[in-house]
Parts: sequence; structure tokens; C-alpha cells
Amino acid sequence: MHSMKDTINDLIHNDNLKNNIFKPIGSIIYNEVYFYMLLILVYCGLLFFATLGSLFFLLNIYKKLKTLETNLLSANSI
Repeated sequence: MHSMKDTINDLIHNDNLKNNIFKPIGSIIYNEVYFYMLLILVYCGLLFFATLGSLFFLLNIYKKLKTLETNLLSANSI
């Protein structure tokens, strides 16, 4: 008679159990989760491009303010 530990070990190492139970469960979990994973990836991409766009506009504003400041300083010195 096998002990409980040996029985569970035999069940876990049984290839038939792996193919008939664990793979369908894995595919069910994947089918339920992939939409949310895709949504998170799209959100991260949009957030990255929004941050990049904001940085571009802030650098553009900084450059315009710097040229305006140099123009005002040169006008005051004349």
C-alpha cells in the first residue's frame, strides 16, 4: 500500500494528468487574462508617448523663453 505522499507524487508526475488537467486550466487562465495584459500594454505605450510629448513641448517652451530672454537683455543694453 502506498503512502499518501507517494500517491500524490505519482499523480503529479503522471503525464496523462498533466495533458488533460493542467494544460486546459492554463489555457483557460490565458484566455481570461490576455485581454487585460494587452490593455495594460496599450496603456503603458500611450503613457510613454504622452510623457514624451509633454517633454518635447516643455523643451520647446524653454527654448522660446531662453531666446526671448536673450532678445530682451540685448534690447535693454542698447
